[in-house]
Amino acid sequence: MIKINETLAELGFEEKEIEVYLAAIEKVPISILELARKTKIKRTSIYNFLDHMIESGLIEKMVVGKRTLYAAAHPKDLPRFLERKMELLSSIIPDLSMLYGKSGSVKPKIRFYEGIEAIKNIYSDIIAKDMEGQLMLYYSNFEEEYKAFSNYFIEVFTERRIERKVRVQGIMSSSAYAEKHTQKNKRELRESITLPAEEFPIYSTVIIYNNKIAIISFGDERVGIVVESKHIADTQRSIFNLAWHGLLVRKKGKKE
Repeated sequence: MIKINETLAELGFEEKEIEVYLAAIEKVPISILELARKTKIKRTSIYNFLDHMIESGLIEKMVVGKRTLYAAAHPKDLPRFLERKMELLSSIIPDLSMLYGKSGSVKPKIRFYEGIEAIKNIYSDIIAKDMEGQLMLYYSNFEEEYKAFSNYFIEVFTERRIERKVRVQGIMSSSAYAEKHTQKNKRELRESITLPAEEFPIYSTVIIYNNKIAIISFGDERVGIVVESKHIADTQRSIFNLAWHGLLVRKKGKKE
């Protein structure tokens, strides 16, 4: 239960909202009196934030006869709560972007991410709305990614990327994890070239998208750096394309 509370708190739930939600999820539907009894929170206090939970979709209000009861959202519907937050955030991004770097500086923007939770922000950026229909390039060692991220996180990221129609071209070290992904290339909008790990080891993940290049080191370091610069990103695209076409020629020569 501690794990659940901590995770919900990280997702933006307030402490009392978590208590009310967990109480409501044990019995559907439930009265305000029962919620107060189970959580030991005064009814008047619950009313202070209950409307917000209803608006957010965490709790549903219903009238049964003369009674007003409440039902917790099903756990599988919780991602919609986060999607609403993302929609609200997306609606103000254009205005925030106008304020960002208003001083007129054209220097590359560099951001540093330390720890797996921070690195996840890079992956969220890759499937942001402005990436819809775009092409992402990467060098990767899938084995290290799977050790760092949960299968659930990778699956959700991949599905959201597919929804955004973000196509990928990737050069990766051979491994069981790389093999798993190449088998799903068509469905997952991916083209890939796998290199022998012993001949061409790839220790870090490099992702080129929009005007950004992300360099992520998993393993013990678990740090990420994102450089936002059109010139740097375009240069890295050229280098990637050079490697990509060279590897295709190499592959074709081996077949012949």
